[in-house]
Amino acid sequence: MFSKIAILGTGLLGASIGLAVRRVWPECRIVGIGRRQETLDNAKLVGAIDATVLSIADGVSGCELVILCTPVGQIVDQVFEVAQASDRAPIITDVGSTKQMICDTVEQRSPLPNGCRFLGGHPIAGSEKTGPDAAMATLFENRVVVLTPTTSSDPHDVDTLTRFWETFGARVNCLRPDEHDRVLALTSHLPHVISSAFATVCDRPTYGAYCGTGYASMTRLAVGGAELWRDILMSNREAVCRAMDDYEQVCRSVRNALSQNDADAVMRFLEDASRNARQ
Repeated sequence: MFSKIAILGTGLLGASIGLAVRRVWPECRIVGIGRRQETLDNAKLVGAIDATVLSIADGVSGCELVILCTPVGQIVDQVFEVAQASDRAPIITDVGSTKQMICDTVEQRSPLPNGCRFLGGHPIAGSEKTGPDAAMATLFENRVVVLTPTTSSDPHDVDTLTRFWETFGARVNCLRPDEHDRVLALTSHLPHVISSAFATVCDRPTYGAYCGTGYASMTRLAVGGAELWRDILMSNREAVCRAMDDYEQVCRSVRNALSQNDADAVMRFLEDASRNARQ
């Protein structure tokens, strides 16, 4: 499908993409671009990339696809930096957890230089582990990848990236950027806020001796990188705030039931939650 691609950011997702490409298209040359040589060297060591460079300008030369696997706060600037340096009019895509801010900004400044096109993407895959050492070629199997085309997107690029991700076993859905952010606020961003809030209220240094598997399950998300999640929450703050309003309303209703000694209401809450969780 592609003879040469560049992956900007070779952490868990970037290195996993490299491994997936290597498994399906062993002849494709994969260039890793990053800020830290150690991370790039580790990605090369695990077989995710063929070459390492610290410069976007040097890394994108000759590439037909450039995938941005960096924090969402950096992606917009990197889209234009890639486009300015490109010589093969590549498709530029990303794996960012929020989409509207990125897509709207790129759309407003389109067309991109040198015939480049941007199409937002988000593979809903990953773990609390980080770095290329945790990468897996099978990370995207049976996972959903969301593409977020806009009015200026080339339908051919949508088809190309759909086939790209489906080759790795992913299921591809297309959503509007704002729709993606509204959904992910509920399914991903709100859970991280809740996990972080719980870790703050029930801090391990004080209560560690009494923490069981429930504590570990609830706080697993909170160990994610603070800078990464700051950018995610800030770039989707309106949708996250709406999701938090809904969550707070449920919490208040449960609190009222408890304060009023309404066991039936508490039972209904628990039964409804259990039923929703099993569906």
